[in-house]
Amino acid sequence: MRVSADAWDTEAALRPWNLCITLDEPGAYGYRRRYLKYPGLALVWETFDAPCRLRGLATPDRLTLAVPLRVSPRSRYWGKPVTPEWLPALRSVGVDWIVARGQSHVILLIARALVRRNLDVQLQAALGRAASAHLVPVKPHAVEPLGASLLELIDGAAQAPETWPPTAVASLERDVLRQLVEAIDVPRLRDTRPDTLARRAGVERALEYLRFASLPKVKLSQLCEAAGVSPRTLEYGFRDLFDLTPLGFLHLLRLHAVRRELVAGDADAATIDAIADRWGFHQHGRFSGYYRAAFGELPSQTRARQGRGLGSETSLRAGRRPGVQRNGADAPVERQRQR
Repeated sequence: MRVSADAWDTEAALRPWNLCITLDEPGAYGYRRRYLKYPGLALVWETFDAPCRLRGLATPDRLTLAVPLRVSPRSRYWGKPVTPEWLPALRSVGVDWIVARGQSHVILLIARALVRRNLDVQLQAALGRAASAHLVPVKPHAVEPLGASLLELIDGAAQAPETWPPTAVASLERDVLRQLVEAIDVPRLRDTRPDTLARRAGVERALEYLRFASLPKVKLSQLCEAAGVSPRTLEYGFRDLFDLTPLGFLHLLRLHAVRRELVAGDADAATIDAIADRWGFHQHGRFSGYYRAAFGELPSQTRARQGRGLGSETSLRAGRRPGVQRNGADAPVERQRQR
C-alpha cells in the first residue's frame, strides 16, 4: 500500500499524471493507494483523508473510469455530483475532481489497444463519446457490484504470483473489460451526443501539446494553434473542464512544479529565486504571493522544512479557498510579500 502524508508526495507518486492537489480546509492530509497493473489495464484503489481538489493532466492513451465505493454529496467530478446512474470517465484529457473526506473509489485505466481488440467499432465510438462527455451510463444497481469485484481483484493480487503467464494476463484483462461492458447501459451509451464534443476535442489537442511543451514558455497563441480553435473557444473549453482559463491552468501547473522541486531538492540545491525563474516566475515578490495563496506558506518556509521530514507533516494548509481578485490568467493578485 502506498501512503502519503503530503500532497506533493501524492502528485509525484501519480506520475505520469500531472496533478495539482489543493486542500479545501486545514488539517492533516492523508492518501492511501493499492493497485494492480498489467500491460492492458491498471486498477487503482485510493482514498483521501482530507477534502481536496485534483486538477491537471491525465495519462495519455488510456480510457479512465472512476468506480465510486464511498463518496459524499460534496464530491464532484468535473463539477458534477456522483450518482448511481453514471461512471465518471475521461479519455486522455484533463482532471478536475473535488473529493470529500473519506472518498474512496477504484480507478480503472484501460489501454486503447485493449478496447480495440475486444469491442466492436460502434461500441468503441459510443464509449469514446461518453468518455469525452465524462459520463458513462450504467445499469441500475450496477456500480456497487462492479466496484466490489474490482476491489476484490486488487486485494487478491497480494496472494497471486508476481509474474503470470501471458495467457492468464490476457484472460484477466478481457474479464475486467467484460465486467465493465456488462455494467454499462449500452442503449443509453449509444444515445450519448455531447453538445460540447467539438470544444472538448480542441481542449484535448491543447492538453496533448502541454504534455511535451516547456510550460514556462507556452503562449496562448501556441495553445490555440495546437488546439485548432479560437482563443474564445479554447477559453470556454478550459473553463468547462477546469473552471480556469488556459493561462490560469498553466499558472497552476507551474506553481505546483515549483513546490515539488522545493520539497524534493537537496538543502544546497538551487535557490528559490532560481527555481522560480526556471518555471517562469520572474517577479519574485509577486511569485511569493501566488505561492502563499495556493499553499498557505511562503516558499522559504517550504524550503526550511525540507530537511525535517516534510512527508510526515501537514504542508498544504489552504485553511480557506482564497477569495482574492484574479487577473486575466486566473492568478491571484495580492500585495507583494517579502519571502
